Amino acid sequence: MKILAMMAMTCVIAAGCTTASYPPQPKSPVQRYTLTKPDIFVIRMGLLGSVRDPDSLVFGDAEAIKRGNGLIEVCGTVNGKNGFGGYTGFVPYNGILGPNSAGERVFVVAGFGDGGSGSQAVLNLCREHGVLKPA
Repeated sequence: MKILAMMAMTCVIAAGCTTASYPPQPKSPVQRYTLTKPDIFVIRMGLLGSVRDPDSLVFGDAEAIKRGNGLIEVCGTVNGKNGFGGYTGFVPYNGILGPNSAGERVFVVAGFGDGGSGSQAVLNLCREHGVLKPA
């Protein structure tokens, strides 16, 4: 009887350890968004608070998609000076463009590259979300 109970318990435990196989979920189509001049101005204002020397900031290209909730996800690059006064090279950033609680259009920085693994993480996120094409 004990052996039968142990075998039943082993089967229950083993069944609980298996993982279900689910088919991959199809990605929703990405809706490209063309940034307007006012959008770019708001993005620049949002980025100025994320750098050491805002006056030295040089903006590179930016890509954007429109999410189903109406928010705009933006990925781009910027170059700025470090503490020694030298330019660091272009690094990626990503963030969300949309209205704040007062209804004003703002850009909130979600990620900012560091020239190393942090930059790679931002780029990977931009690719996973469909803002940038896979490498």
